[in-house]
Amino acid sequence: MWCSHFDLRTISPWWLLALAALCPACDNGPTDPIGKGQEAVSSRGCPTCHQSDDGSLSGQTVPQPHSDAYPANLTPDPDTGMGGWTDDLIVRAILQGTDDEDSPLCPPMPHFGTEGMSESEARNIVAYLRSLPPVAHTVPESSCPPLKTAGAPEGDAGGGDSGAAP
Repeated sequence: MWCSHFDLRTISPWWLLALAALCPACDNGPTDPIGKGQEAVSSRGCPTCHQSDDGSLSGQTVPQPHSDAYPANLTPDPDTGMGGWTDDLIVRAILQGTDDEDSPLCPPMPHFGTEGMSESEARNIVAYLRSLPPVAHTVPESSCPPLKTAGAPEGDAGGGDSGAAP
């Protein structure tokens, strides 16, 4: 980051203010878990799939293109959302792509653990999701094609329905 190459002792305070205003790399962003989680949800594109017509992350009633995968309700609603999930289950769903019954999520859902997301970032996302107001919004159950499981012989597949996951 180019901001760190300046010797701050030799720069006028006014220039420091101007430099800080022009240097987005110097902005560390939010410091609290909820703020970091909100930033991660936005930068990872979660609303692209999970945002409903009312603007909440309460899922979609229209499947993702070329699939029968319906993005889940991520709000803490206990009946139609993630209110009954533990933090660890949500982190596992985000990082490993498995639901609360240990079944693979449908392919449109990325496995963020293989895309460089840390457990800390996933836990910040959980903190943000827990801070949202619960929204009762029923999402149809997804129907995923059989997914090949690691180590399974050719032709043997695992997977199945997984509608109640991120």
